[in-house]
Amino acid sequence: MVRLGSWSRKYMFHRLRESIEKRLIREGFTPKIVEMEPRIIIYEPKPAAEVLDILKHIFGISSFSPAIYVDFTFKDLIKVIESIVSASSIDSIAIRIHRGDANISSRGLARELSDRISRASGVRIDLERPDLEISIEIRNDKAFIYTYEIPGPSGLPYGVEGCLVSLVSGGMDSAVASVLAMKRGIKIIPLFANLYPYWSRKAVDRALKSFELIYKWVPWDNMKAYIIKDAYKPLLSLKIPANIRCIACKAIMHRYASKLAGRIGCHGIVTGEAVGQVASQTLNNMSALTMLSPLPIYRPVAFMDKLEIIEIGRKMGFSQLNISVGECKLRPDHPSISITDKELSLLRNELERIDDLITRVLDNNLEEIDFPE
Repeated sequence: MVRLGSWSRKYMFHRLRESIEKRLIREGFTPKIVEMEPRIIIYEPKPAAEVLDILKHIFGISSFSPAIYVDFTFKDLIKVIESIVSASSIDSIAIRIHRGDANISSRGLARELSDRISRASGVRIDLERPDLEISIEIRNDKAFIYTYEIPGPSGLPYGVEGCLVSLVSGGMDSAVASVLAMKRGIKIIPLFANLYPYWSRKAVDRALKSFELIYKWVPWDNMKAYIIKDAYKPLLSLKIPANIRCIACKAIMHRYASKLAGRIGCHGIVTGEAVGQVASQTLNNMSALTMLSPLPIYRPVAFMDKLEIIEIGRKMGFSQLNISVGECKLRPDHPSISITDKELSLLRNELERIDDLITRVLDNNLEEIDFPE
């Protein structure tokens, strides 16, 4: 049984059900899923442990429990509870009744069941600190019996807030930022700007691995990702001081992402930028980049330390991305950490001058990758 938080509405409820169903089918399951708002009931003949592991990665689920379901009769309830107690090495139990849609006295039923089980098995009834707590939820003349809850990842169901294009570098920061956006109901469209030969081929390989690992967090049965080849060409056409080249490169990537977002109906851009991490990511430079971007930029990890991002990424399964792929050869010897107003004005004008070139590179060099491949 899956539980939704109090924020749920019918639209989110249906989208969550859809996410669960698509993800389980993608993983080879054949689930029967029934909506009993605010619950989603999953009937699956395969081992429950495999299903539970998948549910831990579906945003929108607040908690879930493996449950035994029987007809709502006293005889059937006693039979299941006795089997649970006899299989456990315990001295005390507590039985909790959740009425769901049933018009019953939950306290009276819990007391009656407890008395019968205590007499039959000898276990004590302890409502404060029991060795085992048995919960029974009554819905549609069925009883769902479970003994523990597993915390879900929470958040919002995938896609309920629309989509964003995620500028993926291949590193851990942008992958973590992508998944954090997904947690808030965002559909992610990953985009990698290939700077080869000014950046190594290993960077492309790492980006492809990043796409693959991000897809593991997508509950739907597909994901589109994109790579722009020769993405460096507009940068070489800019007439700007060398010290703001990194800022200009980021601004061009934002334009690529904004143009792609406009074509596919996304609302903005996600990046893995964190304040103060590199020269282009000082607060001053990031503010300039925000002003230069055609669409809004969302930065989920902006105020995290690098070690925090690495730890979150490790828990998300992104450890393989924490590797060096060499330095970008376009990086100047002394990159600016604080772009001036004069430099910002110059860069804005230059970006407008080469905007058609940015569009042509996007049109002629955009490679679409479908997951699963």
